[in-house]
Amino acid sequence: MAARGENGDDAVTLTRRKSNTPDIEPRWLNLTGYPAMPTGISTVGGPDAIEMNSGCVHPSTMWSCALPKEDQEMNKPYDAETPKFRIEIRFKNGTYPRSTTVTTKTKRQLKSTLGERLVRRILGRSRLYARSDDFTPIPAPPNLKDIEFLGNTTDRFTQPFVGEETPFYVTFLSTGDLDSLSKRDSFPDPFPNLTDIIPSPTIAPDGTAAAANLLPVPKDQPLRLYDRGMPTERYSFYTYYNRSIFLKSAAPLNESDTTDVPDDKNGGSTKSAARVRCTWAETRFNVQIWTRPQQARLQLVKPSVLFNHSSTPPVNSAFPYATDFSRPGTFPYPITIKIDRHGGDAKKKMVYCYGMNERSQIELNERKLQLEFRGFGGVLINPAGGIFNLTGSDGHKKRDEDWMPVDGGTGGCKCEWRNFYAVRE
Repeated sequence: MAARGENGDDAVTLTRRKSNTPDIEPRWLNLTGYPAMPTGISTVGGPDAIEMNSGCVHPSTMWSCALPKEDQEMNKPYDAETPKFRIEIRFKNGTYPRSTTVTTKTKRQLKSTLGERLVRRILGRSRLYARSDDFTPIPAPPNLKDIEFLGNTTDRFTQPFVGEETPFYVTFLSTGDLDSLSKRDSFPDPFPNLTDIIPSPTIAPDGTAAAANLLPVPKDQPLRLYDRGMPTERYSFYTYYNRSIFLKSAAPLNESDTTDVPDDKNGGSTKSAARVRCTWAETRFNVQIWTRPQQARLQLVKPSVLFNHSSTPPVNSAFPYATDFSRPGTFPYPITIKIDRHGGDAKKKMVYCYGMNERSQIELNERKLQLEFRGFGGVLINPAGGIFNLTGSDGHKKRDEDWMPVDGGTGGCKCEWRNFYAVRE
């Protein structure tokens, strides 16, 4: 018999399935002690761009909330500043302080050839079926000091600022080309010079510069629960990644002119026209899933009449939850998705640019660090000391145990999207 959920709802219970094929359609999972969660694959289509701030850098086109030019066609009918998202949420069977043991299977398995092909196309070659018991997060989650610091100073959670562990893991799926090769320099000297500081560029398999990216594709990130029992109750996670953009302007390298070049607006330039590739190391990708929308007076955005299925990939009628990107998508909860420049590892956090030639190849001798005003429009708490503040008073490289969280508070470049709006009384 099913157990009773925290709010009196029937709790769905599961056992290990015989097939390793993941479920595509989401299923509500109610566990005693946790807000209900839609596991499986679902979509967010046409979220509203709530905040777009590029004032932390010059030229301002170096930061953009729009998809790279090469990715904009497959995002239609939405504009470049309204990205689509495909999300997979999985449940990890085990012992958690607030959960009950899961023992009865109720989910439908995918057995058809059509279903398996769709899964392969959605998950990609790197996420094959033999991973049902693998919950290894890629990249690794931030440490608890960082989570607690930003939970208090930036995300404004109530105590405990570190939140609570949950048995849910989230993956953001992409159909884009993720193949790239990268090398990273070490920091051998106590006082690093620019040659040592700036990481080696990321290179595509064909030897050209790797593609630009607005958003990451994190895998199996552990969701934490915040503000339990309050109207602001939510599941959340964040991770850090390197976001990159192509620019036609050479201003980031020679500072001859910091005015915006028209071709660099709205997601940067195309790769073929680019003169510069800039990278924002340690950018934060932050997701919040609001679990009490009625109490918080949050309403999903209404379907858009602008969505025309004839101009987009067709919705698979057998698995609409994974393929339907019509606004607001199939994800049932209000969700906030942000990228900003708070937190991160001060030793790795920087903005740097490499020059590119007419063959779209990186020019290793043309590279430069960029000045970033991380507190622009706000107030930073414990701002990072800068890339040259990597040594202690004795002149030696600071130890890992000296690590402290940085760049909390408000301000800086950021982007924010929501699939909901606040209902006024």
